[in-house]
Amino acid sequence: LRALIAHAYTNAHGLIYENDPCTTTGNESITPSSSSNILDPLRKYVTLMQLENRSPRKLYGKYVRLVDIDRPLVDPPEETSPGKFFYSVPTDNFAAVNAYYHCDSVFRMVERMGFDISEYFDGSNIPVPVDHRSNLDDLEDCPEGNCVNAAAPGNLLGQGSDGFVFGLVAEGAPVGIAVDKRVVLHEFGHVLLWDCVHSPNF
Repeated sequence: LRALIAHAYTNAHGLIYENDPCTTTGNESITPSSSSNILDPLRKYVTLMQLENRSPRKLYGKYVRLVDIDRPLVDPPEETSPGKFFYSVPTDNFAAVNAYYHCDSVFRMVERMGFDISEYFDGSNIPVPVDHRSNLDDLEDCPEGNCVNAAAPGNLLGQGSDGFVFGLVAEGAPVGIAVDKRVVLHEFGHVLLWDCVHSPNF
């Protein structure tokens, strides 16, 4: 609750991948380069929890906020109230909705376990920044504009998280790697470590 503020956060809705197409269907012939006619029907309708009540609506919530951190310059999507973030799979906007939903979900998972987020992540600036489309310029092995990777950098003091950055799910494909929640869970392991041991690894 905020004094003198009503409805500081409200919910919106979006379309995401709960699981990757191969896991969902068992069909290994579906790839990130498949057509939208194949990829789009596998999307799931979800609630985007506690977006700040702005106009236009942005993917900016209690635990994560979508921002453009690294090249290429790809702004997160915005929608008019009440906010329906519905996009085709092979778009940066679809990756953005997945990035928000999956990154937000892992913080909520920790909260449901009984941890106080502000205390457990006391070295991090919550909501953490998330870039859904990044070249991950600090990774030298990434080809220009085709980085198949993700990262969870630490903040300037090395005492907490500086959020998440996501590249592509496959080289030459237009689908962002943030659509795979298992990648997000892996990166969240680094987020936990930054706050607990001040390092991305043990």
